[in-house]
Amino acid sequence: MLQISLKQEDSRRKVSDSEIITEHIILYFASQQLENANKRLLIINVNYLRSDVKQRVGSNAIDNRISEMNDNDIKRVSRLTAILINLQTKRIVTSTTLSDKFGVSIRTIYRDIKALEQAGVPILTEDGKGYSLMEGYKIPPVMFSESEANALITAEQLVLKNRDSSLIKEYIGVINKIKAVLLYSTKDKVELLSSRIAVSPAIPDTKTSNSLSLIQNALTDFRVLNIIYHSEYNDKKTERKIEPFAFYYSMQERWTLIAYCRLRKDYRMFRLDRIFKIQQTELSFKPHTMTLQEYLNEKEKNFTNP
Repeated sequence: MLQISLKQEDSRRKVSDSEIITEHIILYFASQQLENANKRLLIINVNYLRSDVKQRVGSNAIDNRISEMNDNDIKRVSRLTAILINLQTKRIVTSTTLSDKFGVSIRTIYRDIKALEQAGVPILTEDGKGYSLMEGYKIPPVMFSESEANALITAEQLVLKNRDSSLIKEYIGVINKIKAVLLYSTKDKVELLSSRIAVSPAIPDTKTSNSLSLIQNALTDFRVLNIIYHSEYNDKKTERKIEPFAFYYSMQERWTLIAYCRLRKDYRMFRLDRIFKIQQTELSFKPHTMTLQEYLNEKEKNFTNP
């Protein structure tokens, strides 16, 4: 929870901009996203404030300050909230990126960052790179709008049909955590929608691999994998050390791993359902400089079987 340092004063005092920002951030993560914020919704959401915060700030003062807010004030508060979300979801965020995203000047972004810092958000500035949240800093979980929850539930039905059982297991875990923080009214609608989505039975429901999650971790940790691969091309099994590079989902509903093969000394495509055995090693590799699109462009010119 955000740390709030406010003096015990009479509730009739004028609340500072810093306090309003802090309160709105708490409101945001306690209720729902306010992309189309309006005064009425802001006032209603004051009811979600913790009682100790109300006592320290003074709920009457907050109500009065919110009622005085004009459209520009509300837009700024919503922008500050969105900036915080960007800082939460990305390692580094630049002022130029934020300026382009919200259609404001870089100087305005500087003021917004300063306002968030004054509100108690520990923002680090890395010279020549951008802004980031202090490592280990935790903020309350983001609440999902009804439309966002619907999109996730729709995607769930498609993921359940994919052929890698490890992905299904991890996705179900994520969906359950998301459902746990939904508002009750949204939960009811999500359950209804979930029961009204069907995927064509023509799509096979057979699971042919269980290694996608392991490979994903190896890819992001830059760890070499040791595999025994059954080649479709010559029907032989070979043991190889590979450097995972990217994933490709084919028209045949199959997951394929693109990796640098140390045996062949080149990039190859490996179908997950043909990996007979897989183990992550302690060996590491340097991040690949080639992009996925560059690889795919080259692959179109000359297809090579593993």
